[in-house]
Amino acid sequence: MKAKTNKDNSGIYFMFYIFAAVLTLAIFFIGIIFGYSPQFGTDSELYSYGDRWYTDEEMTEEADLKHPNLVQYTEACFYSAVPDTVKSGDNLWFKVKNCFISVDVNGVTMAEISKSDFPNEKSPGTAWISVPLDSSDIGKTMTIRLTTYYNDSSACIDNVYIGSGISSFQTALKGRLAGSVTCILLIFVGFMLVVSYFILSFYVKDIPKQLLYLGCFSFMTALWSFSELKVFQLFTDKTPALHTLSCMSLMLIAMPLFMIYKNELDKQNKAIIPLISFVTILNFAVCTILHFTGLYDFHEALTCTHIAIGIGAVGIVYANYLLCFKAEKKSRADILAACGMVSIAIAAVVDIVRYRQGGIDDSSLFTRIALLFYVITLGIRSLGYVIKLVTKGLKTDIISRLAYEDGLTGLGNRTAYKERLAEISSAAQPFTVFVFDINNLKAVNDNLGHTHGDELIILGAKAISDTFGNIGKCYRIGGDEFICLITDKCDPAALSEKFCESIACENETLEEFTLSVAYGFSVYNGTGSADSAVSSADKRMYEKKKELKENPCNA
Repeated sequence: MKAKTNKDNSGIYFMFYIFAAVLTLAIFFIGIIFGYSPQFGTDSELYSYGDRWYTDEEMTEEADLKHPNLVQYTEACFYSAVPDTVKSGDNLWFKVKNCFISVDVNGVTMAEISKSDFPNEKSPGTAWISVPLDSSDIGKTMTIRLTTYYNDSSACIDNVYIGSGISSFQTALKGRLAGSVTCILLIFVGFMLVVSYFILSFYVKDIPKQLLYLGCFSFMTALWSFSELKVFQLFTDKTPALHTLSCMSLMLIAMPLFMIYKNELDKQNKAIIPLISFVTILNFAVCTILHFTGLYDFHEALTCTHIAIGIGAVGIVYANYLLCFKAEKKSRADILAACGMVSIAIAAVVDIVRYRQGGIDDSSLFTRIALLFYVITLGIRSLGYVIKLVTKGLKTDIISRLAYEDGLTGLGNRTAYKERLAEISSAAQPFTVFVFDINNLKAVNDNLGHTHGDELIILGAKAISDTFGNIGKCYRIGGDEFICLITDKCDPAALSEKFCESIACENETLEEFTLSVAYGFSVYNGTGSADSAVSSADKRMYEKKKELKENPCNA
């Protein structure tokens, strides 16, 4: 009874995860599908321009755009002069995070993300800003005005360049190429693991769900990491949707990992997985409700998410400790997977610290690398385990076939027939039985050889299987003797006629001998002896056999 409860709980956890993942993707696509606005221009020289900004209009106090120390709800201004290297078609290009912004050139607003653009959002998330410049602007004052709604160091500006839009775009994309390739690999690995699970589930009964969980973990990790790379923001201005995607996917990442270890940890500590799963579910549910009711958005609740991830990381590290040091059997693959998980925990802590310090361009760098290593190692471990199950299943299948299948015809053998008859007889289940005997087998063996005799048996088995195989079970119980048990309702007379047509069809292609099969049937209504029904069918078969000998034309 306990085993059944654990299985049901596992299904509940995973169904929640699927629901939450679909909700995340739905919100993302609804928010982003209407926006597509990449910034392109003509090619020209590109150069960094992040260290030439000041906090006063006289341009005497240098500003640190990566760590601007903004005051909540208060506008901050940063100033710079348009350099004399600017050419027509150039742009001021930069990435802004967690604040509303306007950019002026000599008092004229050239680019803006205001609260009115996103009235239901406390922050537009991360956006790429392109400010058109011209050679006539040389020497004019550029002013960046920022307002943040968060009382932390997350608001910042980085990746500041001056040059053409296409050069800025290419530079931003190139700087994220390695991370993007890693994310694509994670997506590919996740897809292959999920597909492998569903394919193998057709061949292996009760296949463990580790491959499925690992695939979901890999995919959700790639989704979060892609959103943190700020690559999508290069192609759309629907940045709040991307910000929501990043936060929601971050909350969901750890859940599949808990499920991977659930079955193994039930033997060591049954409370740990339900506990950390509950923490993850509670955090996701509460943060999502607060965000969409406007009370407390995802960013403001990020500390809670970090704590939930920390609890999960501690739980998983503890799980690996139990599996590697307390389990009776452990392999090198188990130890390697444990090392991978510890590396993820360390990398996650490092990235969380980096993020909370502010001014970080890629806050998922170390976690992404550790995750790729872990997913690959754990994938190899899980696939190896499943391959062993498949091999074992194939061996079992071969042994089963040797025990219950006739080697010449592929039909069931006498052992399989006896077990099936006993099964339906003990259940007092009504059935129809057909008994068959191939005529002239000895004559064919003596005159044409045993090869032709085997061919005669195979053809007879084929005719029987073609007629009765779809509605009953067919067996070869002797050299030239066959029997078929049918538990579904049927018309024996119609089947007999169809069988005779099948025999005639086979004989149209035969030249050296003729296929002739005697048969008889009987119906068992569930009362009395099942063996008596078989004997009755056998008796009718011999009557048919005698008839065929006396009048071969009826064959």
